[in-house]
Amino acid sequence: MRYSPQLRLAVNFQLYEFTRSGRAERLGIVNDDLPAEILVSMAALSSAVLQTWRHELGKLLGRDVSIKLTSGYRSPMLNQATPGADTHSQHVKGEAADTHPLGVDQAAAMELLKALAAAGLPVDQAIAYSAARGGQIHVSHTLRRAPRRMFLYRPAQGPSERWRDPR
Repeated sequence: MRYSPQLRLAVNFQLYEFTRSGRAERLGIVNDDLPAEILVSMAALSSAVLQTWRHELGKLLGRDVSIKLTSGYRSPMLNQATPGADTHSQHVKGEAADTHPLGVDQAAAMELLKALAAAGLPVDQAIAYSAARGGQIHVSHTLRRAPRRMFLYRPAQGPSERWRDPR
């Protein structure tokens, strides 16, 4: 089903931020025709995790902080066309977003997210990617099970490793 791209999933997050994709446009892949359960998952991620993280980053820094989504929902076809994407990616379920908190040090953003998760924020997984891999922070949340609260770092080469504050 197609929904309005301006549909608010949380105060500061709209549907189009999750469904827009340069790769999908280039390849002619439809990425905004989605089942209701995917929309519910994106709204849960937005309201339960991303909105709180954004608010707390703003409080910590004493200014408004925007979080840019570089990848949100991926249709199965788009996921297949995405190099390195896992076939069981939470992006396909609407449960994950790759983010860039604008004007915020990646380590500070990860450490705050980790502290919020320890205090109960239902983060399933957070992966900080090295600058060589884009520098984004993958954040996921699921309604299907208890959150794993998994915090990882993906270096330029090799597999993911447990997150450690590099500062």
